[in-house]
Amino acid sequence: MKLKWPAEKDPDMILRFGNEVWKYHRVMNGKYVARALRVLAFLETSDRRTFRSLIRRIPHHIINLSPTLLAQTITAAAIVGHNPTKMYCRVRGSVLYQRLCRRLSRRVHEVGPHDLAQAVYSLMMVGSRQEYFFEQIVLCIMDDPLRFHLQQLAAFARAFKTLNFVPSVDILSLFADKTQLRGCSIDALATVAALGLGDLQNAALDILTSGVDDNIYTKREERYDDDDDALATAAINECSCDDIMLILRGVRNNEE
Repeated sequence: MKLKWPAEKDPDMILRFGNEVWKYHRVMNGKYVARALRVLAFLETSDRRTFRSLIRRIPHHIINLSPTLLAQTITAAAIVGHNPTKMYCRVRGSVLYQRLCRRLSRRVHEVGPHDLAQAVYSLMMVGSRQEYFFEQIVLCIMDDPLRFHLQQLAAFARAFKTLNFVPSVDILSLFADKTQLRGCSIDALATVAALGLGDLQNAALDILTSGVDDNIYTKREERYDDDDDALATAAINECSCDDIMLILRGVRNNEE
């Protein structure tokens, strides 16, 4: 039995909830500010005033946030469009990402692979390059590469490539389980086809070009998501223009 959100019965409930949060943000303490931002961001509700008020208070409470909540706050800030290049209340937007990543860098090993992959992919979407944070992630992957799914490693690799960060080791080369390609999204397959090497790259290209019925990838391509309600087909025409160009550049570089 699948539980339903009460908002499906009352479409205005989530919107009303988001607007009411603004009245109480000043009395929120510690981690509740970040939790409120996370909930409102993932529900895609509330207004700019509430989001800015919550984001402005988060730096004062970073010390109280758990590693998982730090990663989720990075993702939430990116979802609501917190731009690292703009000024917010005389403070550049990049300061929030810098402080969150600096704090999280000390405890990367305590964050689940899914939350970590979403945080890094979110940094890519807003164009925030956090080198020290990325280096700690690479070390975490090297310590235990089997902890991560190929989908997550592809998200890391794509973000590093987009932000012009060169890791100390090719993280895709640490992974040799081709069977996990069947559980990757189209953008992850495109990343493996472009940045992978050898058999792993060839297997990803085969799936993209021929279409395999048992390949599973998620509906949403803008960020990694591991929902169960995934499609069960794959073909090259599902790739975006960015995916195709990434594949072509990667294959050409490997041939050279």
